[in-house]
Amino acid sequence: MSCYKTLEELNSDQITELKQSYLCNVKYENQGVSWGMLANADNIVSMEELEEEYGHITFTDDDFFCSASN
Repeated sequence: MSCYKTLEELNSDQITELKQSYLCNVKYENQGVSWGMLANADNIVSMEELEEEYGHITFTDDDFFCSASN
């Protein structure tokens, strides 16, 4: 059974992964994103941007690579 989470309930690793995805798929779509930008995603993408794009979505741990069990 999956546990559904709102944006506010995600942990910091999940937020970082979501910000990286936002950079690649929304903010700089079709422009390319550098490794430096991905590493700096927490400073580039605001929580307000995430709220606007993903605030209506519920997530599960399966939505994130960082949540994959070993």
